[in-house]
Amino acid sequence: MSTRWVPLLIGRDAARAWEAIEAIAADLDRELPDVSLAMGHAGIALFYAYLARSSGRPDPRAGRHLDLAIDALQHEELDASLYSGFVGVAWTAEHLRGAENNAQNQAVDAALVELLADGDWYPPYDLIAGLTGMGVYALERGRSGTLCLTRVLSGLERVAERHQGRTTWRAALDLLADQQLASSRGYYNLGVAHGVGGVMAFLAFAVQAGANAQALLDETKHWIGAFRAQSGSPRYPCLIDVEDLRGRQLRSAWCHGDPGLAAAWLSAARATGDAAWERQALEMARGFAGRSEKELGVTDAGLCHGAAGLGHLLNRLHHASQEPIFADAAMHWFVRALDLRRPGSGTGGFLAAGLDQKGGPSWDSEPGLLVGAAGVGLALLGAVSTIAPSWDRVLLVSSRG
Repeated sequence: MSTRWVPLLIGRDAARAWEAIEAIAADLDRELPDVSLAMGHAGIALFYAYLARSSGRPDPRAGRHLDLAIDALQHEELDASLYSGFVGVAWTAEHLRGAENNAQNQAVDAALVELLADGDWYPPYDLIAGLTGMGVYALERGRSGTLCLTRVLSGLERVAERHQGRTTWRAALDLLADQQLASSRGYYNLGVAHGVGGVMAFLAFAVQAGANAQALLDETKHWIGAFRAQSGSPRYPCLIDVEDLRGRQLRSAWCHGDPGLAAAWLSAARATGDAAWERQALEMARGFAGRSEKELGVTDAGLCHGAAGLGHLLNRLHHASQEPIFADAAMHWFVRALDLRRPGSGTGGFLAAGLDQKGGPSWDSEPGLLVGAAGVGLALLGAVSTIAPSWDRVLLVSSRG
């Protein structure tokens, strides 16, 4: 997408955003029980690093939190996922330190290659917990990740379902609550976070990096394309029932639905030079840009499914297309995120919507990247800074190339 990054928020809105960013920065600098990219020190290190780049001032907090995450790899049992495991810590170290952390990440490369050598076992296929997330790490490694990337692609081939030249992946039954499942036989998820939509974007970035993945990408496009509505918004269902292929919707955000798909697929279309795919992504994006808070199901400010996350996706779309509709919608959602801030509560004034033990609504002080304050802060930095938010490669909405 665009290499020149221009702040969207100015004047009073920018001042409010910086006030929120500084409040988040003040509250995040503490030790946490979690070291992961999604919820802990790795994601917080990412926030402080981009704060330093945006302000032009060195910030030792970035290195301190990254070191806490890296040190944990020596003595904690972490799984091999991007968002909650050691792969995410390694991705963050590669993104922020590159060659400086090469020896550590060579060990991670070797561990993943060995893990994926077992042809009788593979993790889930998705971005958050599985093979696609490992592939995102391999892409971040560049040439050093070539073997790991090859093993990831082989794993995706092995666990794929094929239907007359179309390829897809069935979601694990435990990834959504029972009441959300389309049927007892399972469902296909089209989202970026846990679904086939994320795989499709990843495959495009793998092709861009020189991997032999074009055929798999084309087959995946063919499968997803069968579920595209010809008009209206949303254009794609969130879930597809395995038994009768009926679609159903969840709230629309980065994790599920058109917003995440549009941003990820536009970047992927640009990466592969697919003009038809680009037109479809922009058409989908224009549809959700005008939808209301109630229609999209927004309740908090978080990156995954909140107001700041929608603002960031639209900011990406604006920088890629220069279409005013995306700039206007992005500013709306950034302001909405700031309106949700309650100084003196939560982390930097932000609380994340959740569920209590009885299934009722709760509001929690979450520090992390995915649903918490670090993610809100990163999105707001992208709205007020001239520094391109390359960290969002971990969301599959931009590429290393």
